[in-house]
Amino acid sequence: MYSPKQSFFRRICCLCLTGTSLFCTWQASAAGSASEGGKAMTAEQKTIQQTITSAAAFRTLAMKDQAAAFKKLMTPGAFAAWQKILAQMDSRTGAMGVADFINTAVLLVGPQTSDEGVCALYSPFQDVILLLQTDNAESFSQVENFRFLPGAVFRGEKLNADAAPASLLPAENQPLTIALMQLFFETEKVFNQITSASAPLAKYPAADTAGIRYIEKVMDTRNRCALTILKEEHQASLFLALTIRTCMKRATAEDLKQKLQPGAYQEQAESFAALPAEIREGMELCHWLTSPERDLYAFMNKLFPRFIAIVTADVKEENAKWTLEWFDIANAKELYPLYEKELAKQRK
Repeated sequence: MYSPKQSFFRRICCLCLTGTSLFCTWQASAAGSASEGGKAMTAEQKTIQQTITSAAAFRTLAMKDQAAAFKKLMTPGAFAAWQKILAQMDSRTGAMGVADFINTAVLLVGPQTSDEGVCALYSPFQDVILLLQTDNAESFSQVENFRFLPGAVFRGEKLNADAAPASLLPAENQPLTIALMQLFFETEKVFNQITSASAPLAKYPAADTAGIRYIEKVMDTRNRCALTILKEEHQASLFLALTIRTCMKRATAEDLKQKLQPGAYQEQAESFAALPAEIREGMELCHWLTSPERDLYAFMNKLFPRFIAIVTADVKEENAKWTLEWFDIANAKELYPLYEKELAKQRK
């Protein structure tokens, strides 16, 4: 569907980023466990809830004042180390890149005790992770140590400075849905593995210059491409994006069906329209790819970034039917193998 992947930093892809934000993949399960059978929460469940609450407060503050949020989230020593990382980035664009990271990150929560715990903020769109070791002794969990890493480094893969994350620019014939799910699935798997052992942060040295430069390049690419859809040559794509955005928020199942191609996409219309209003109304454009055949629009919920909807359409053909896929990326462990199985059938 899309152009072949070329050297990441020699060819700027077209994509648009607007208001996506941080939330937690554990919120529903933690709340469910706490209330099951009316039983009181265990000490670990209470600490998990504290971690979630602390992360939510951090996110809210970060949207208004990024520096203040990190200063509150981190102990003085950790904040000083974070400032050193920011100092290595371009002062004009670094904060924008970190804001994009926060806005597209999902919270992963590892084992927690009343003294300490491990969690992570992971952005599947950037494929960047902030691994956090928290001090839970007070009512607000604070980060006392961290690792800020490219996803590839975190997963133990070799970092290729010229290769874009697959979720930014998928390989030829690789659906963005698969790219996002695969990265999230593999990252979460490593996270669960390392947090089941002691001292997980000790497995990773602090990010080196090459790692920080790579993260900055990913962020800068997304930032510099953010306004591409506003260019005159992409006016049709912008108008279509606004139409899709309205449908994501308010269209009935029947309205969506009228816009979509037949088959499985009609089923997607039914299930998407059945989502709670607070999820649908928060859907905003977070990624855009253009190609000679079809343009792709990814939408993410502002408060629940685990919910992603991907629409493709031929902007050159008036009233062309769209495709729609939506999914909860927190379920990547179950969904990704199913997608891969289906793709394997199609390859035969």
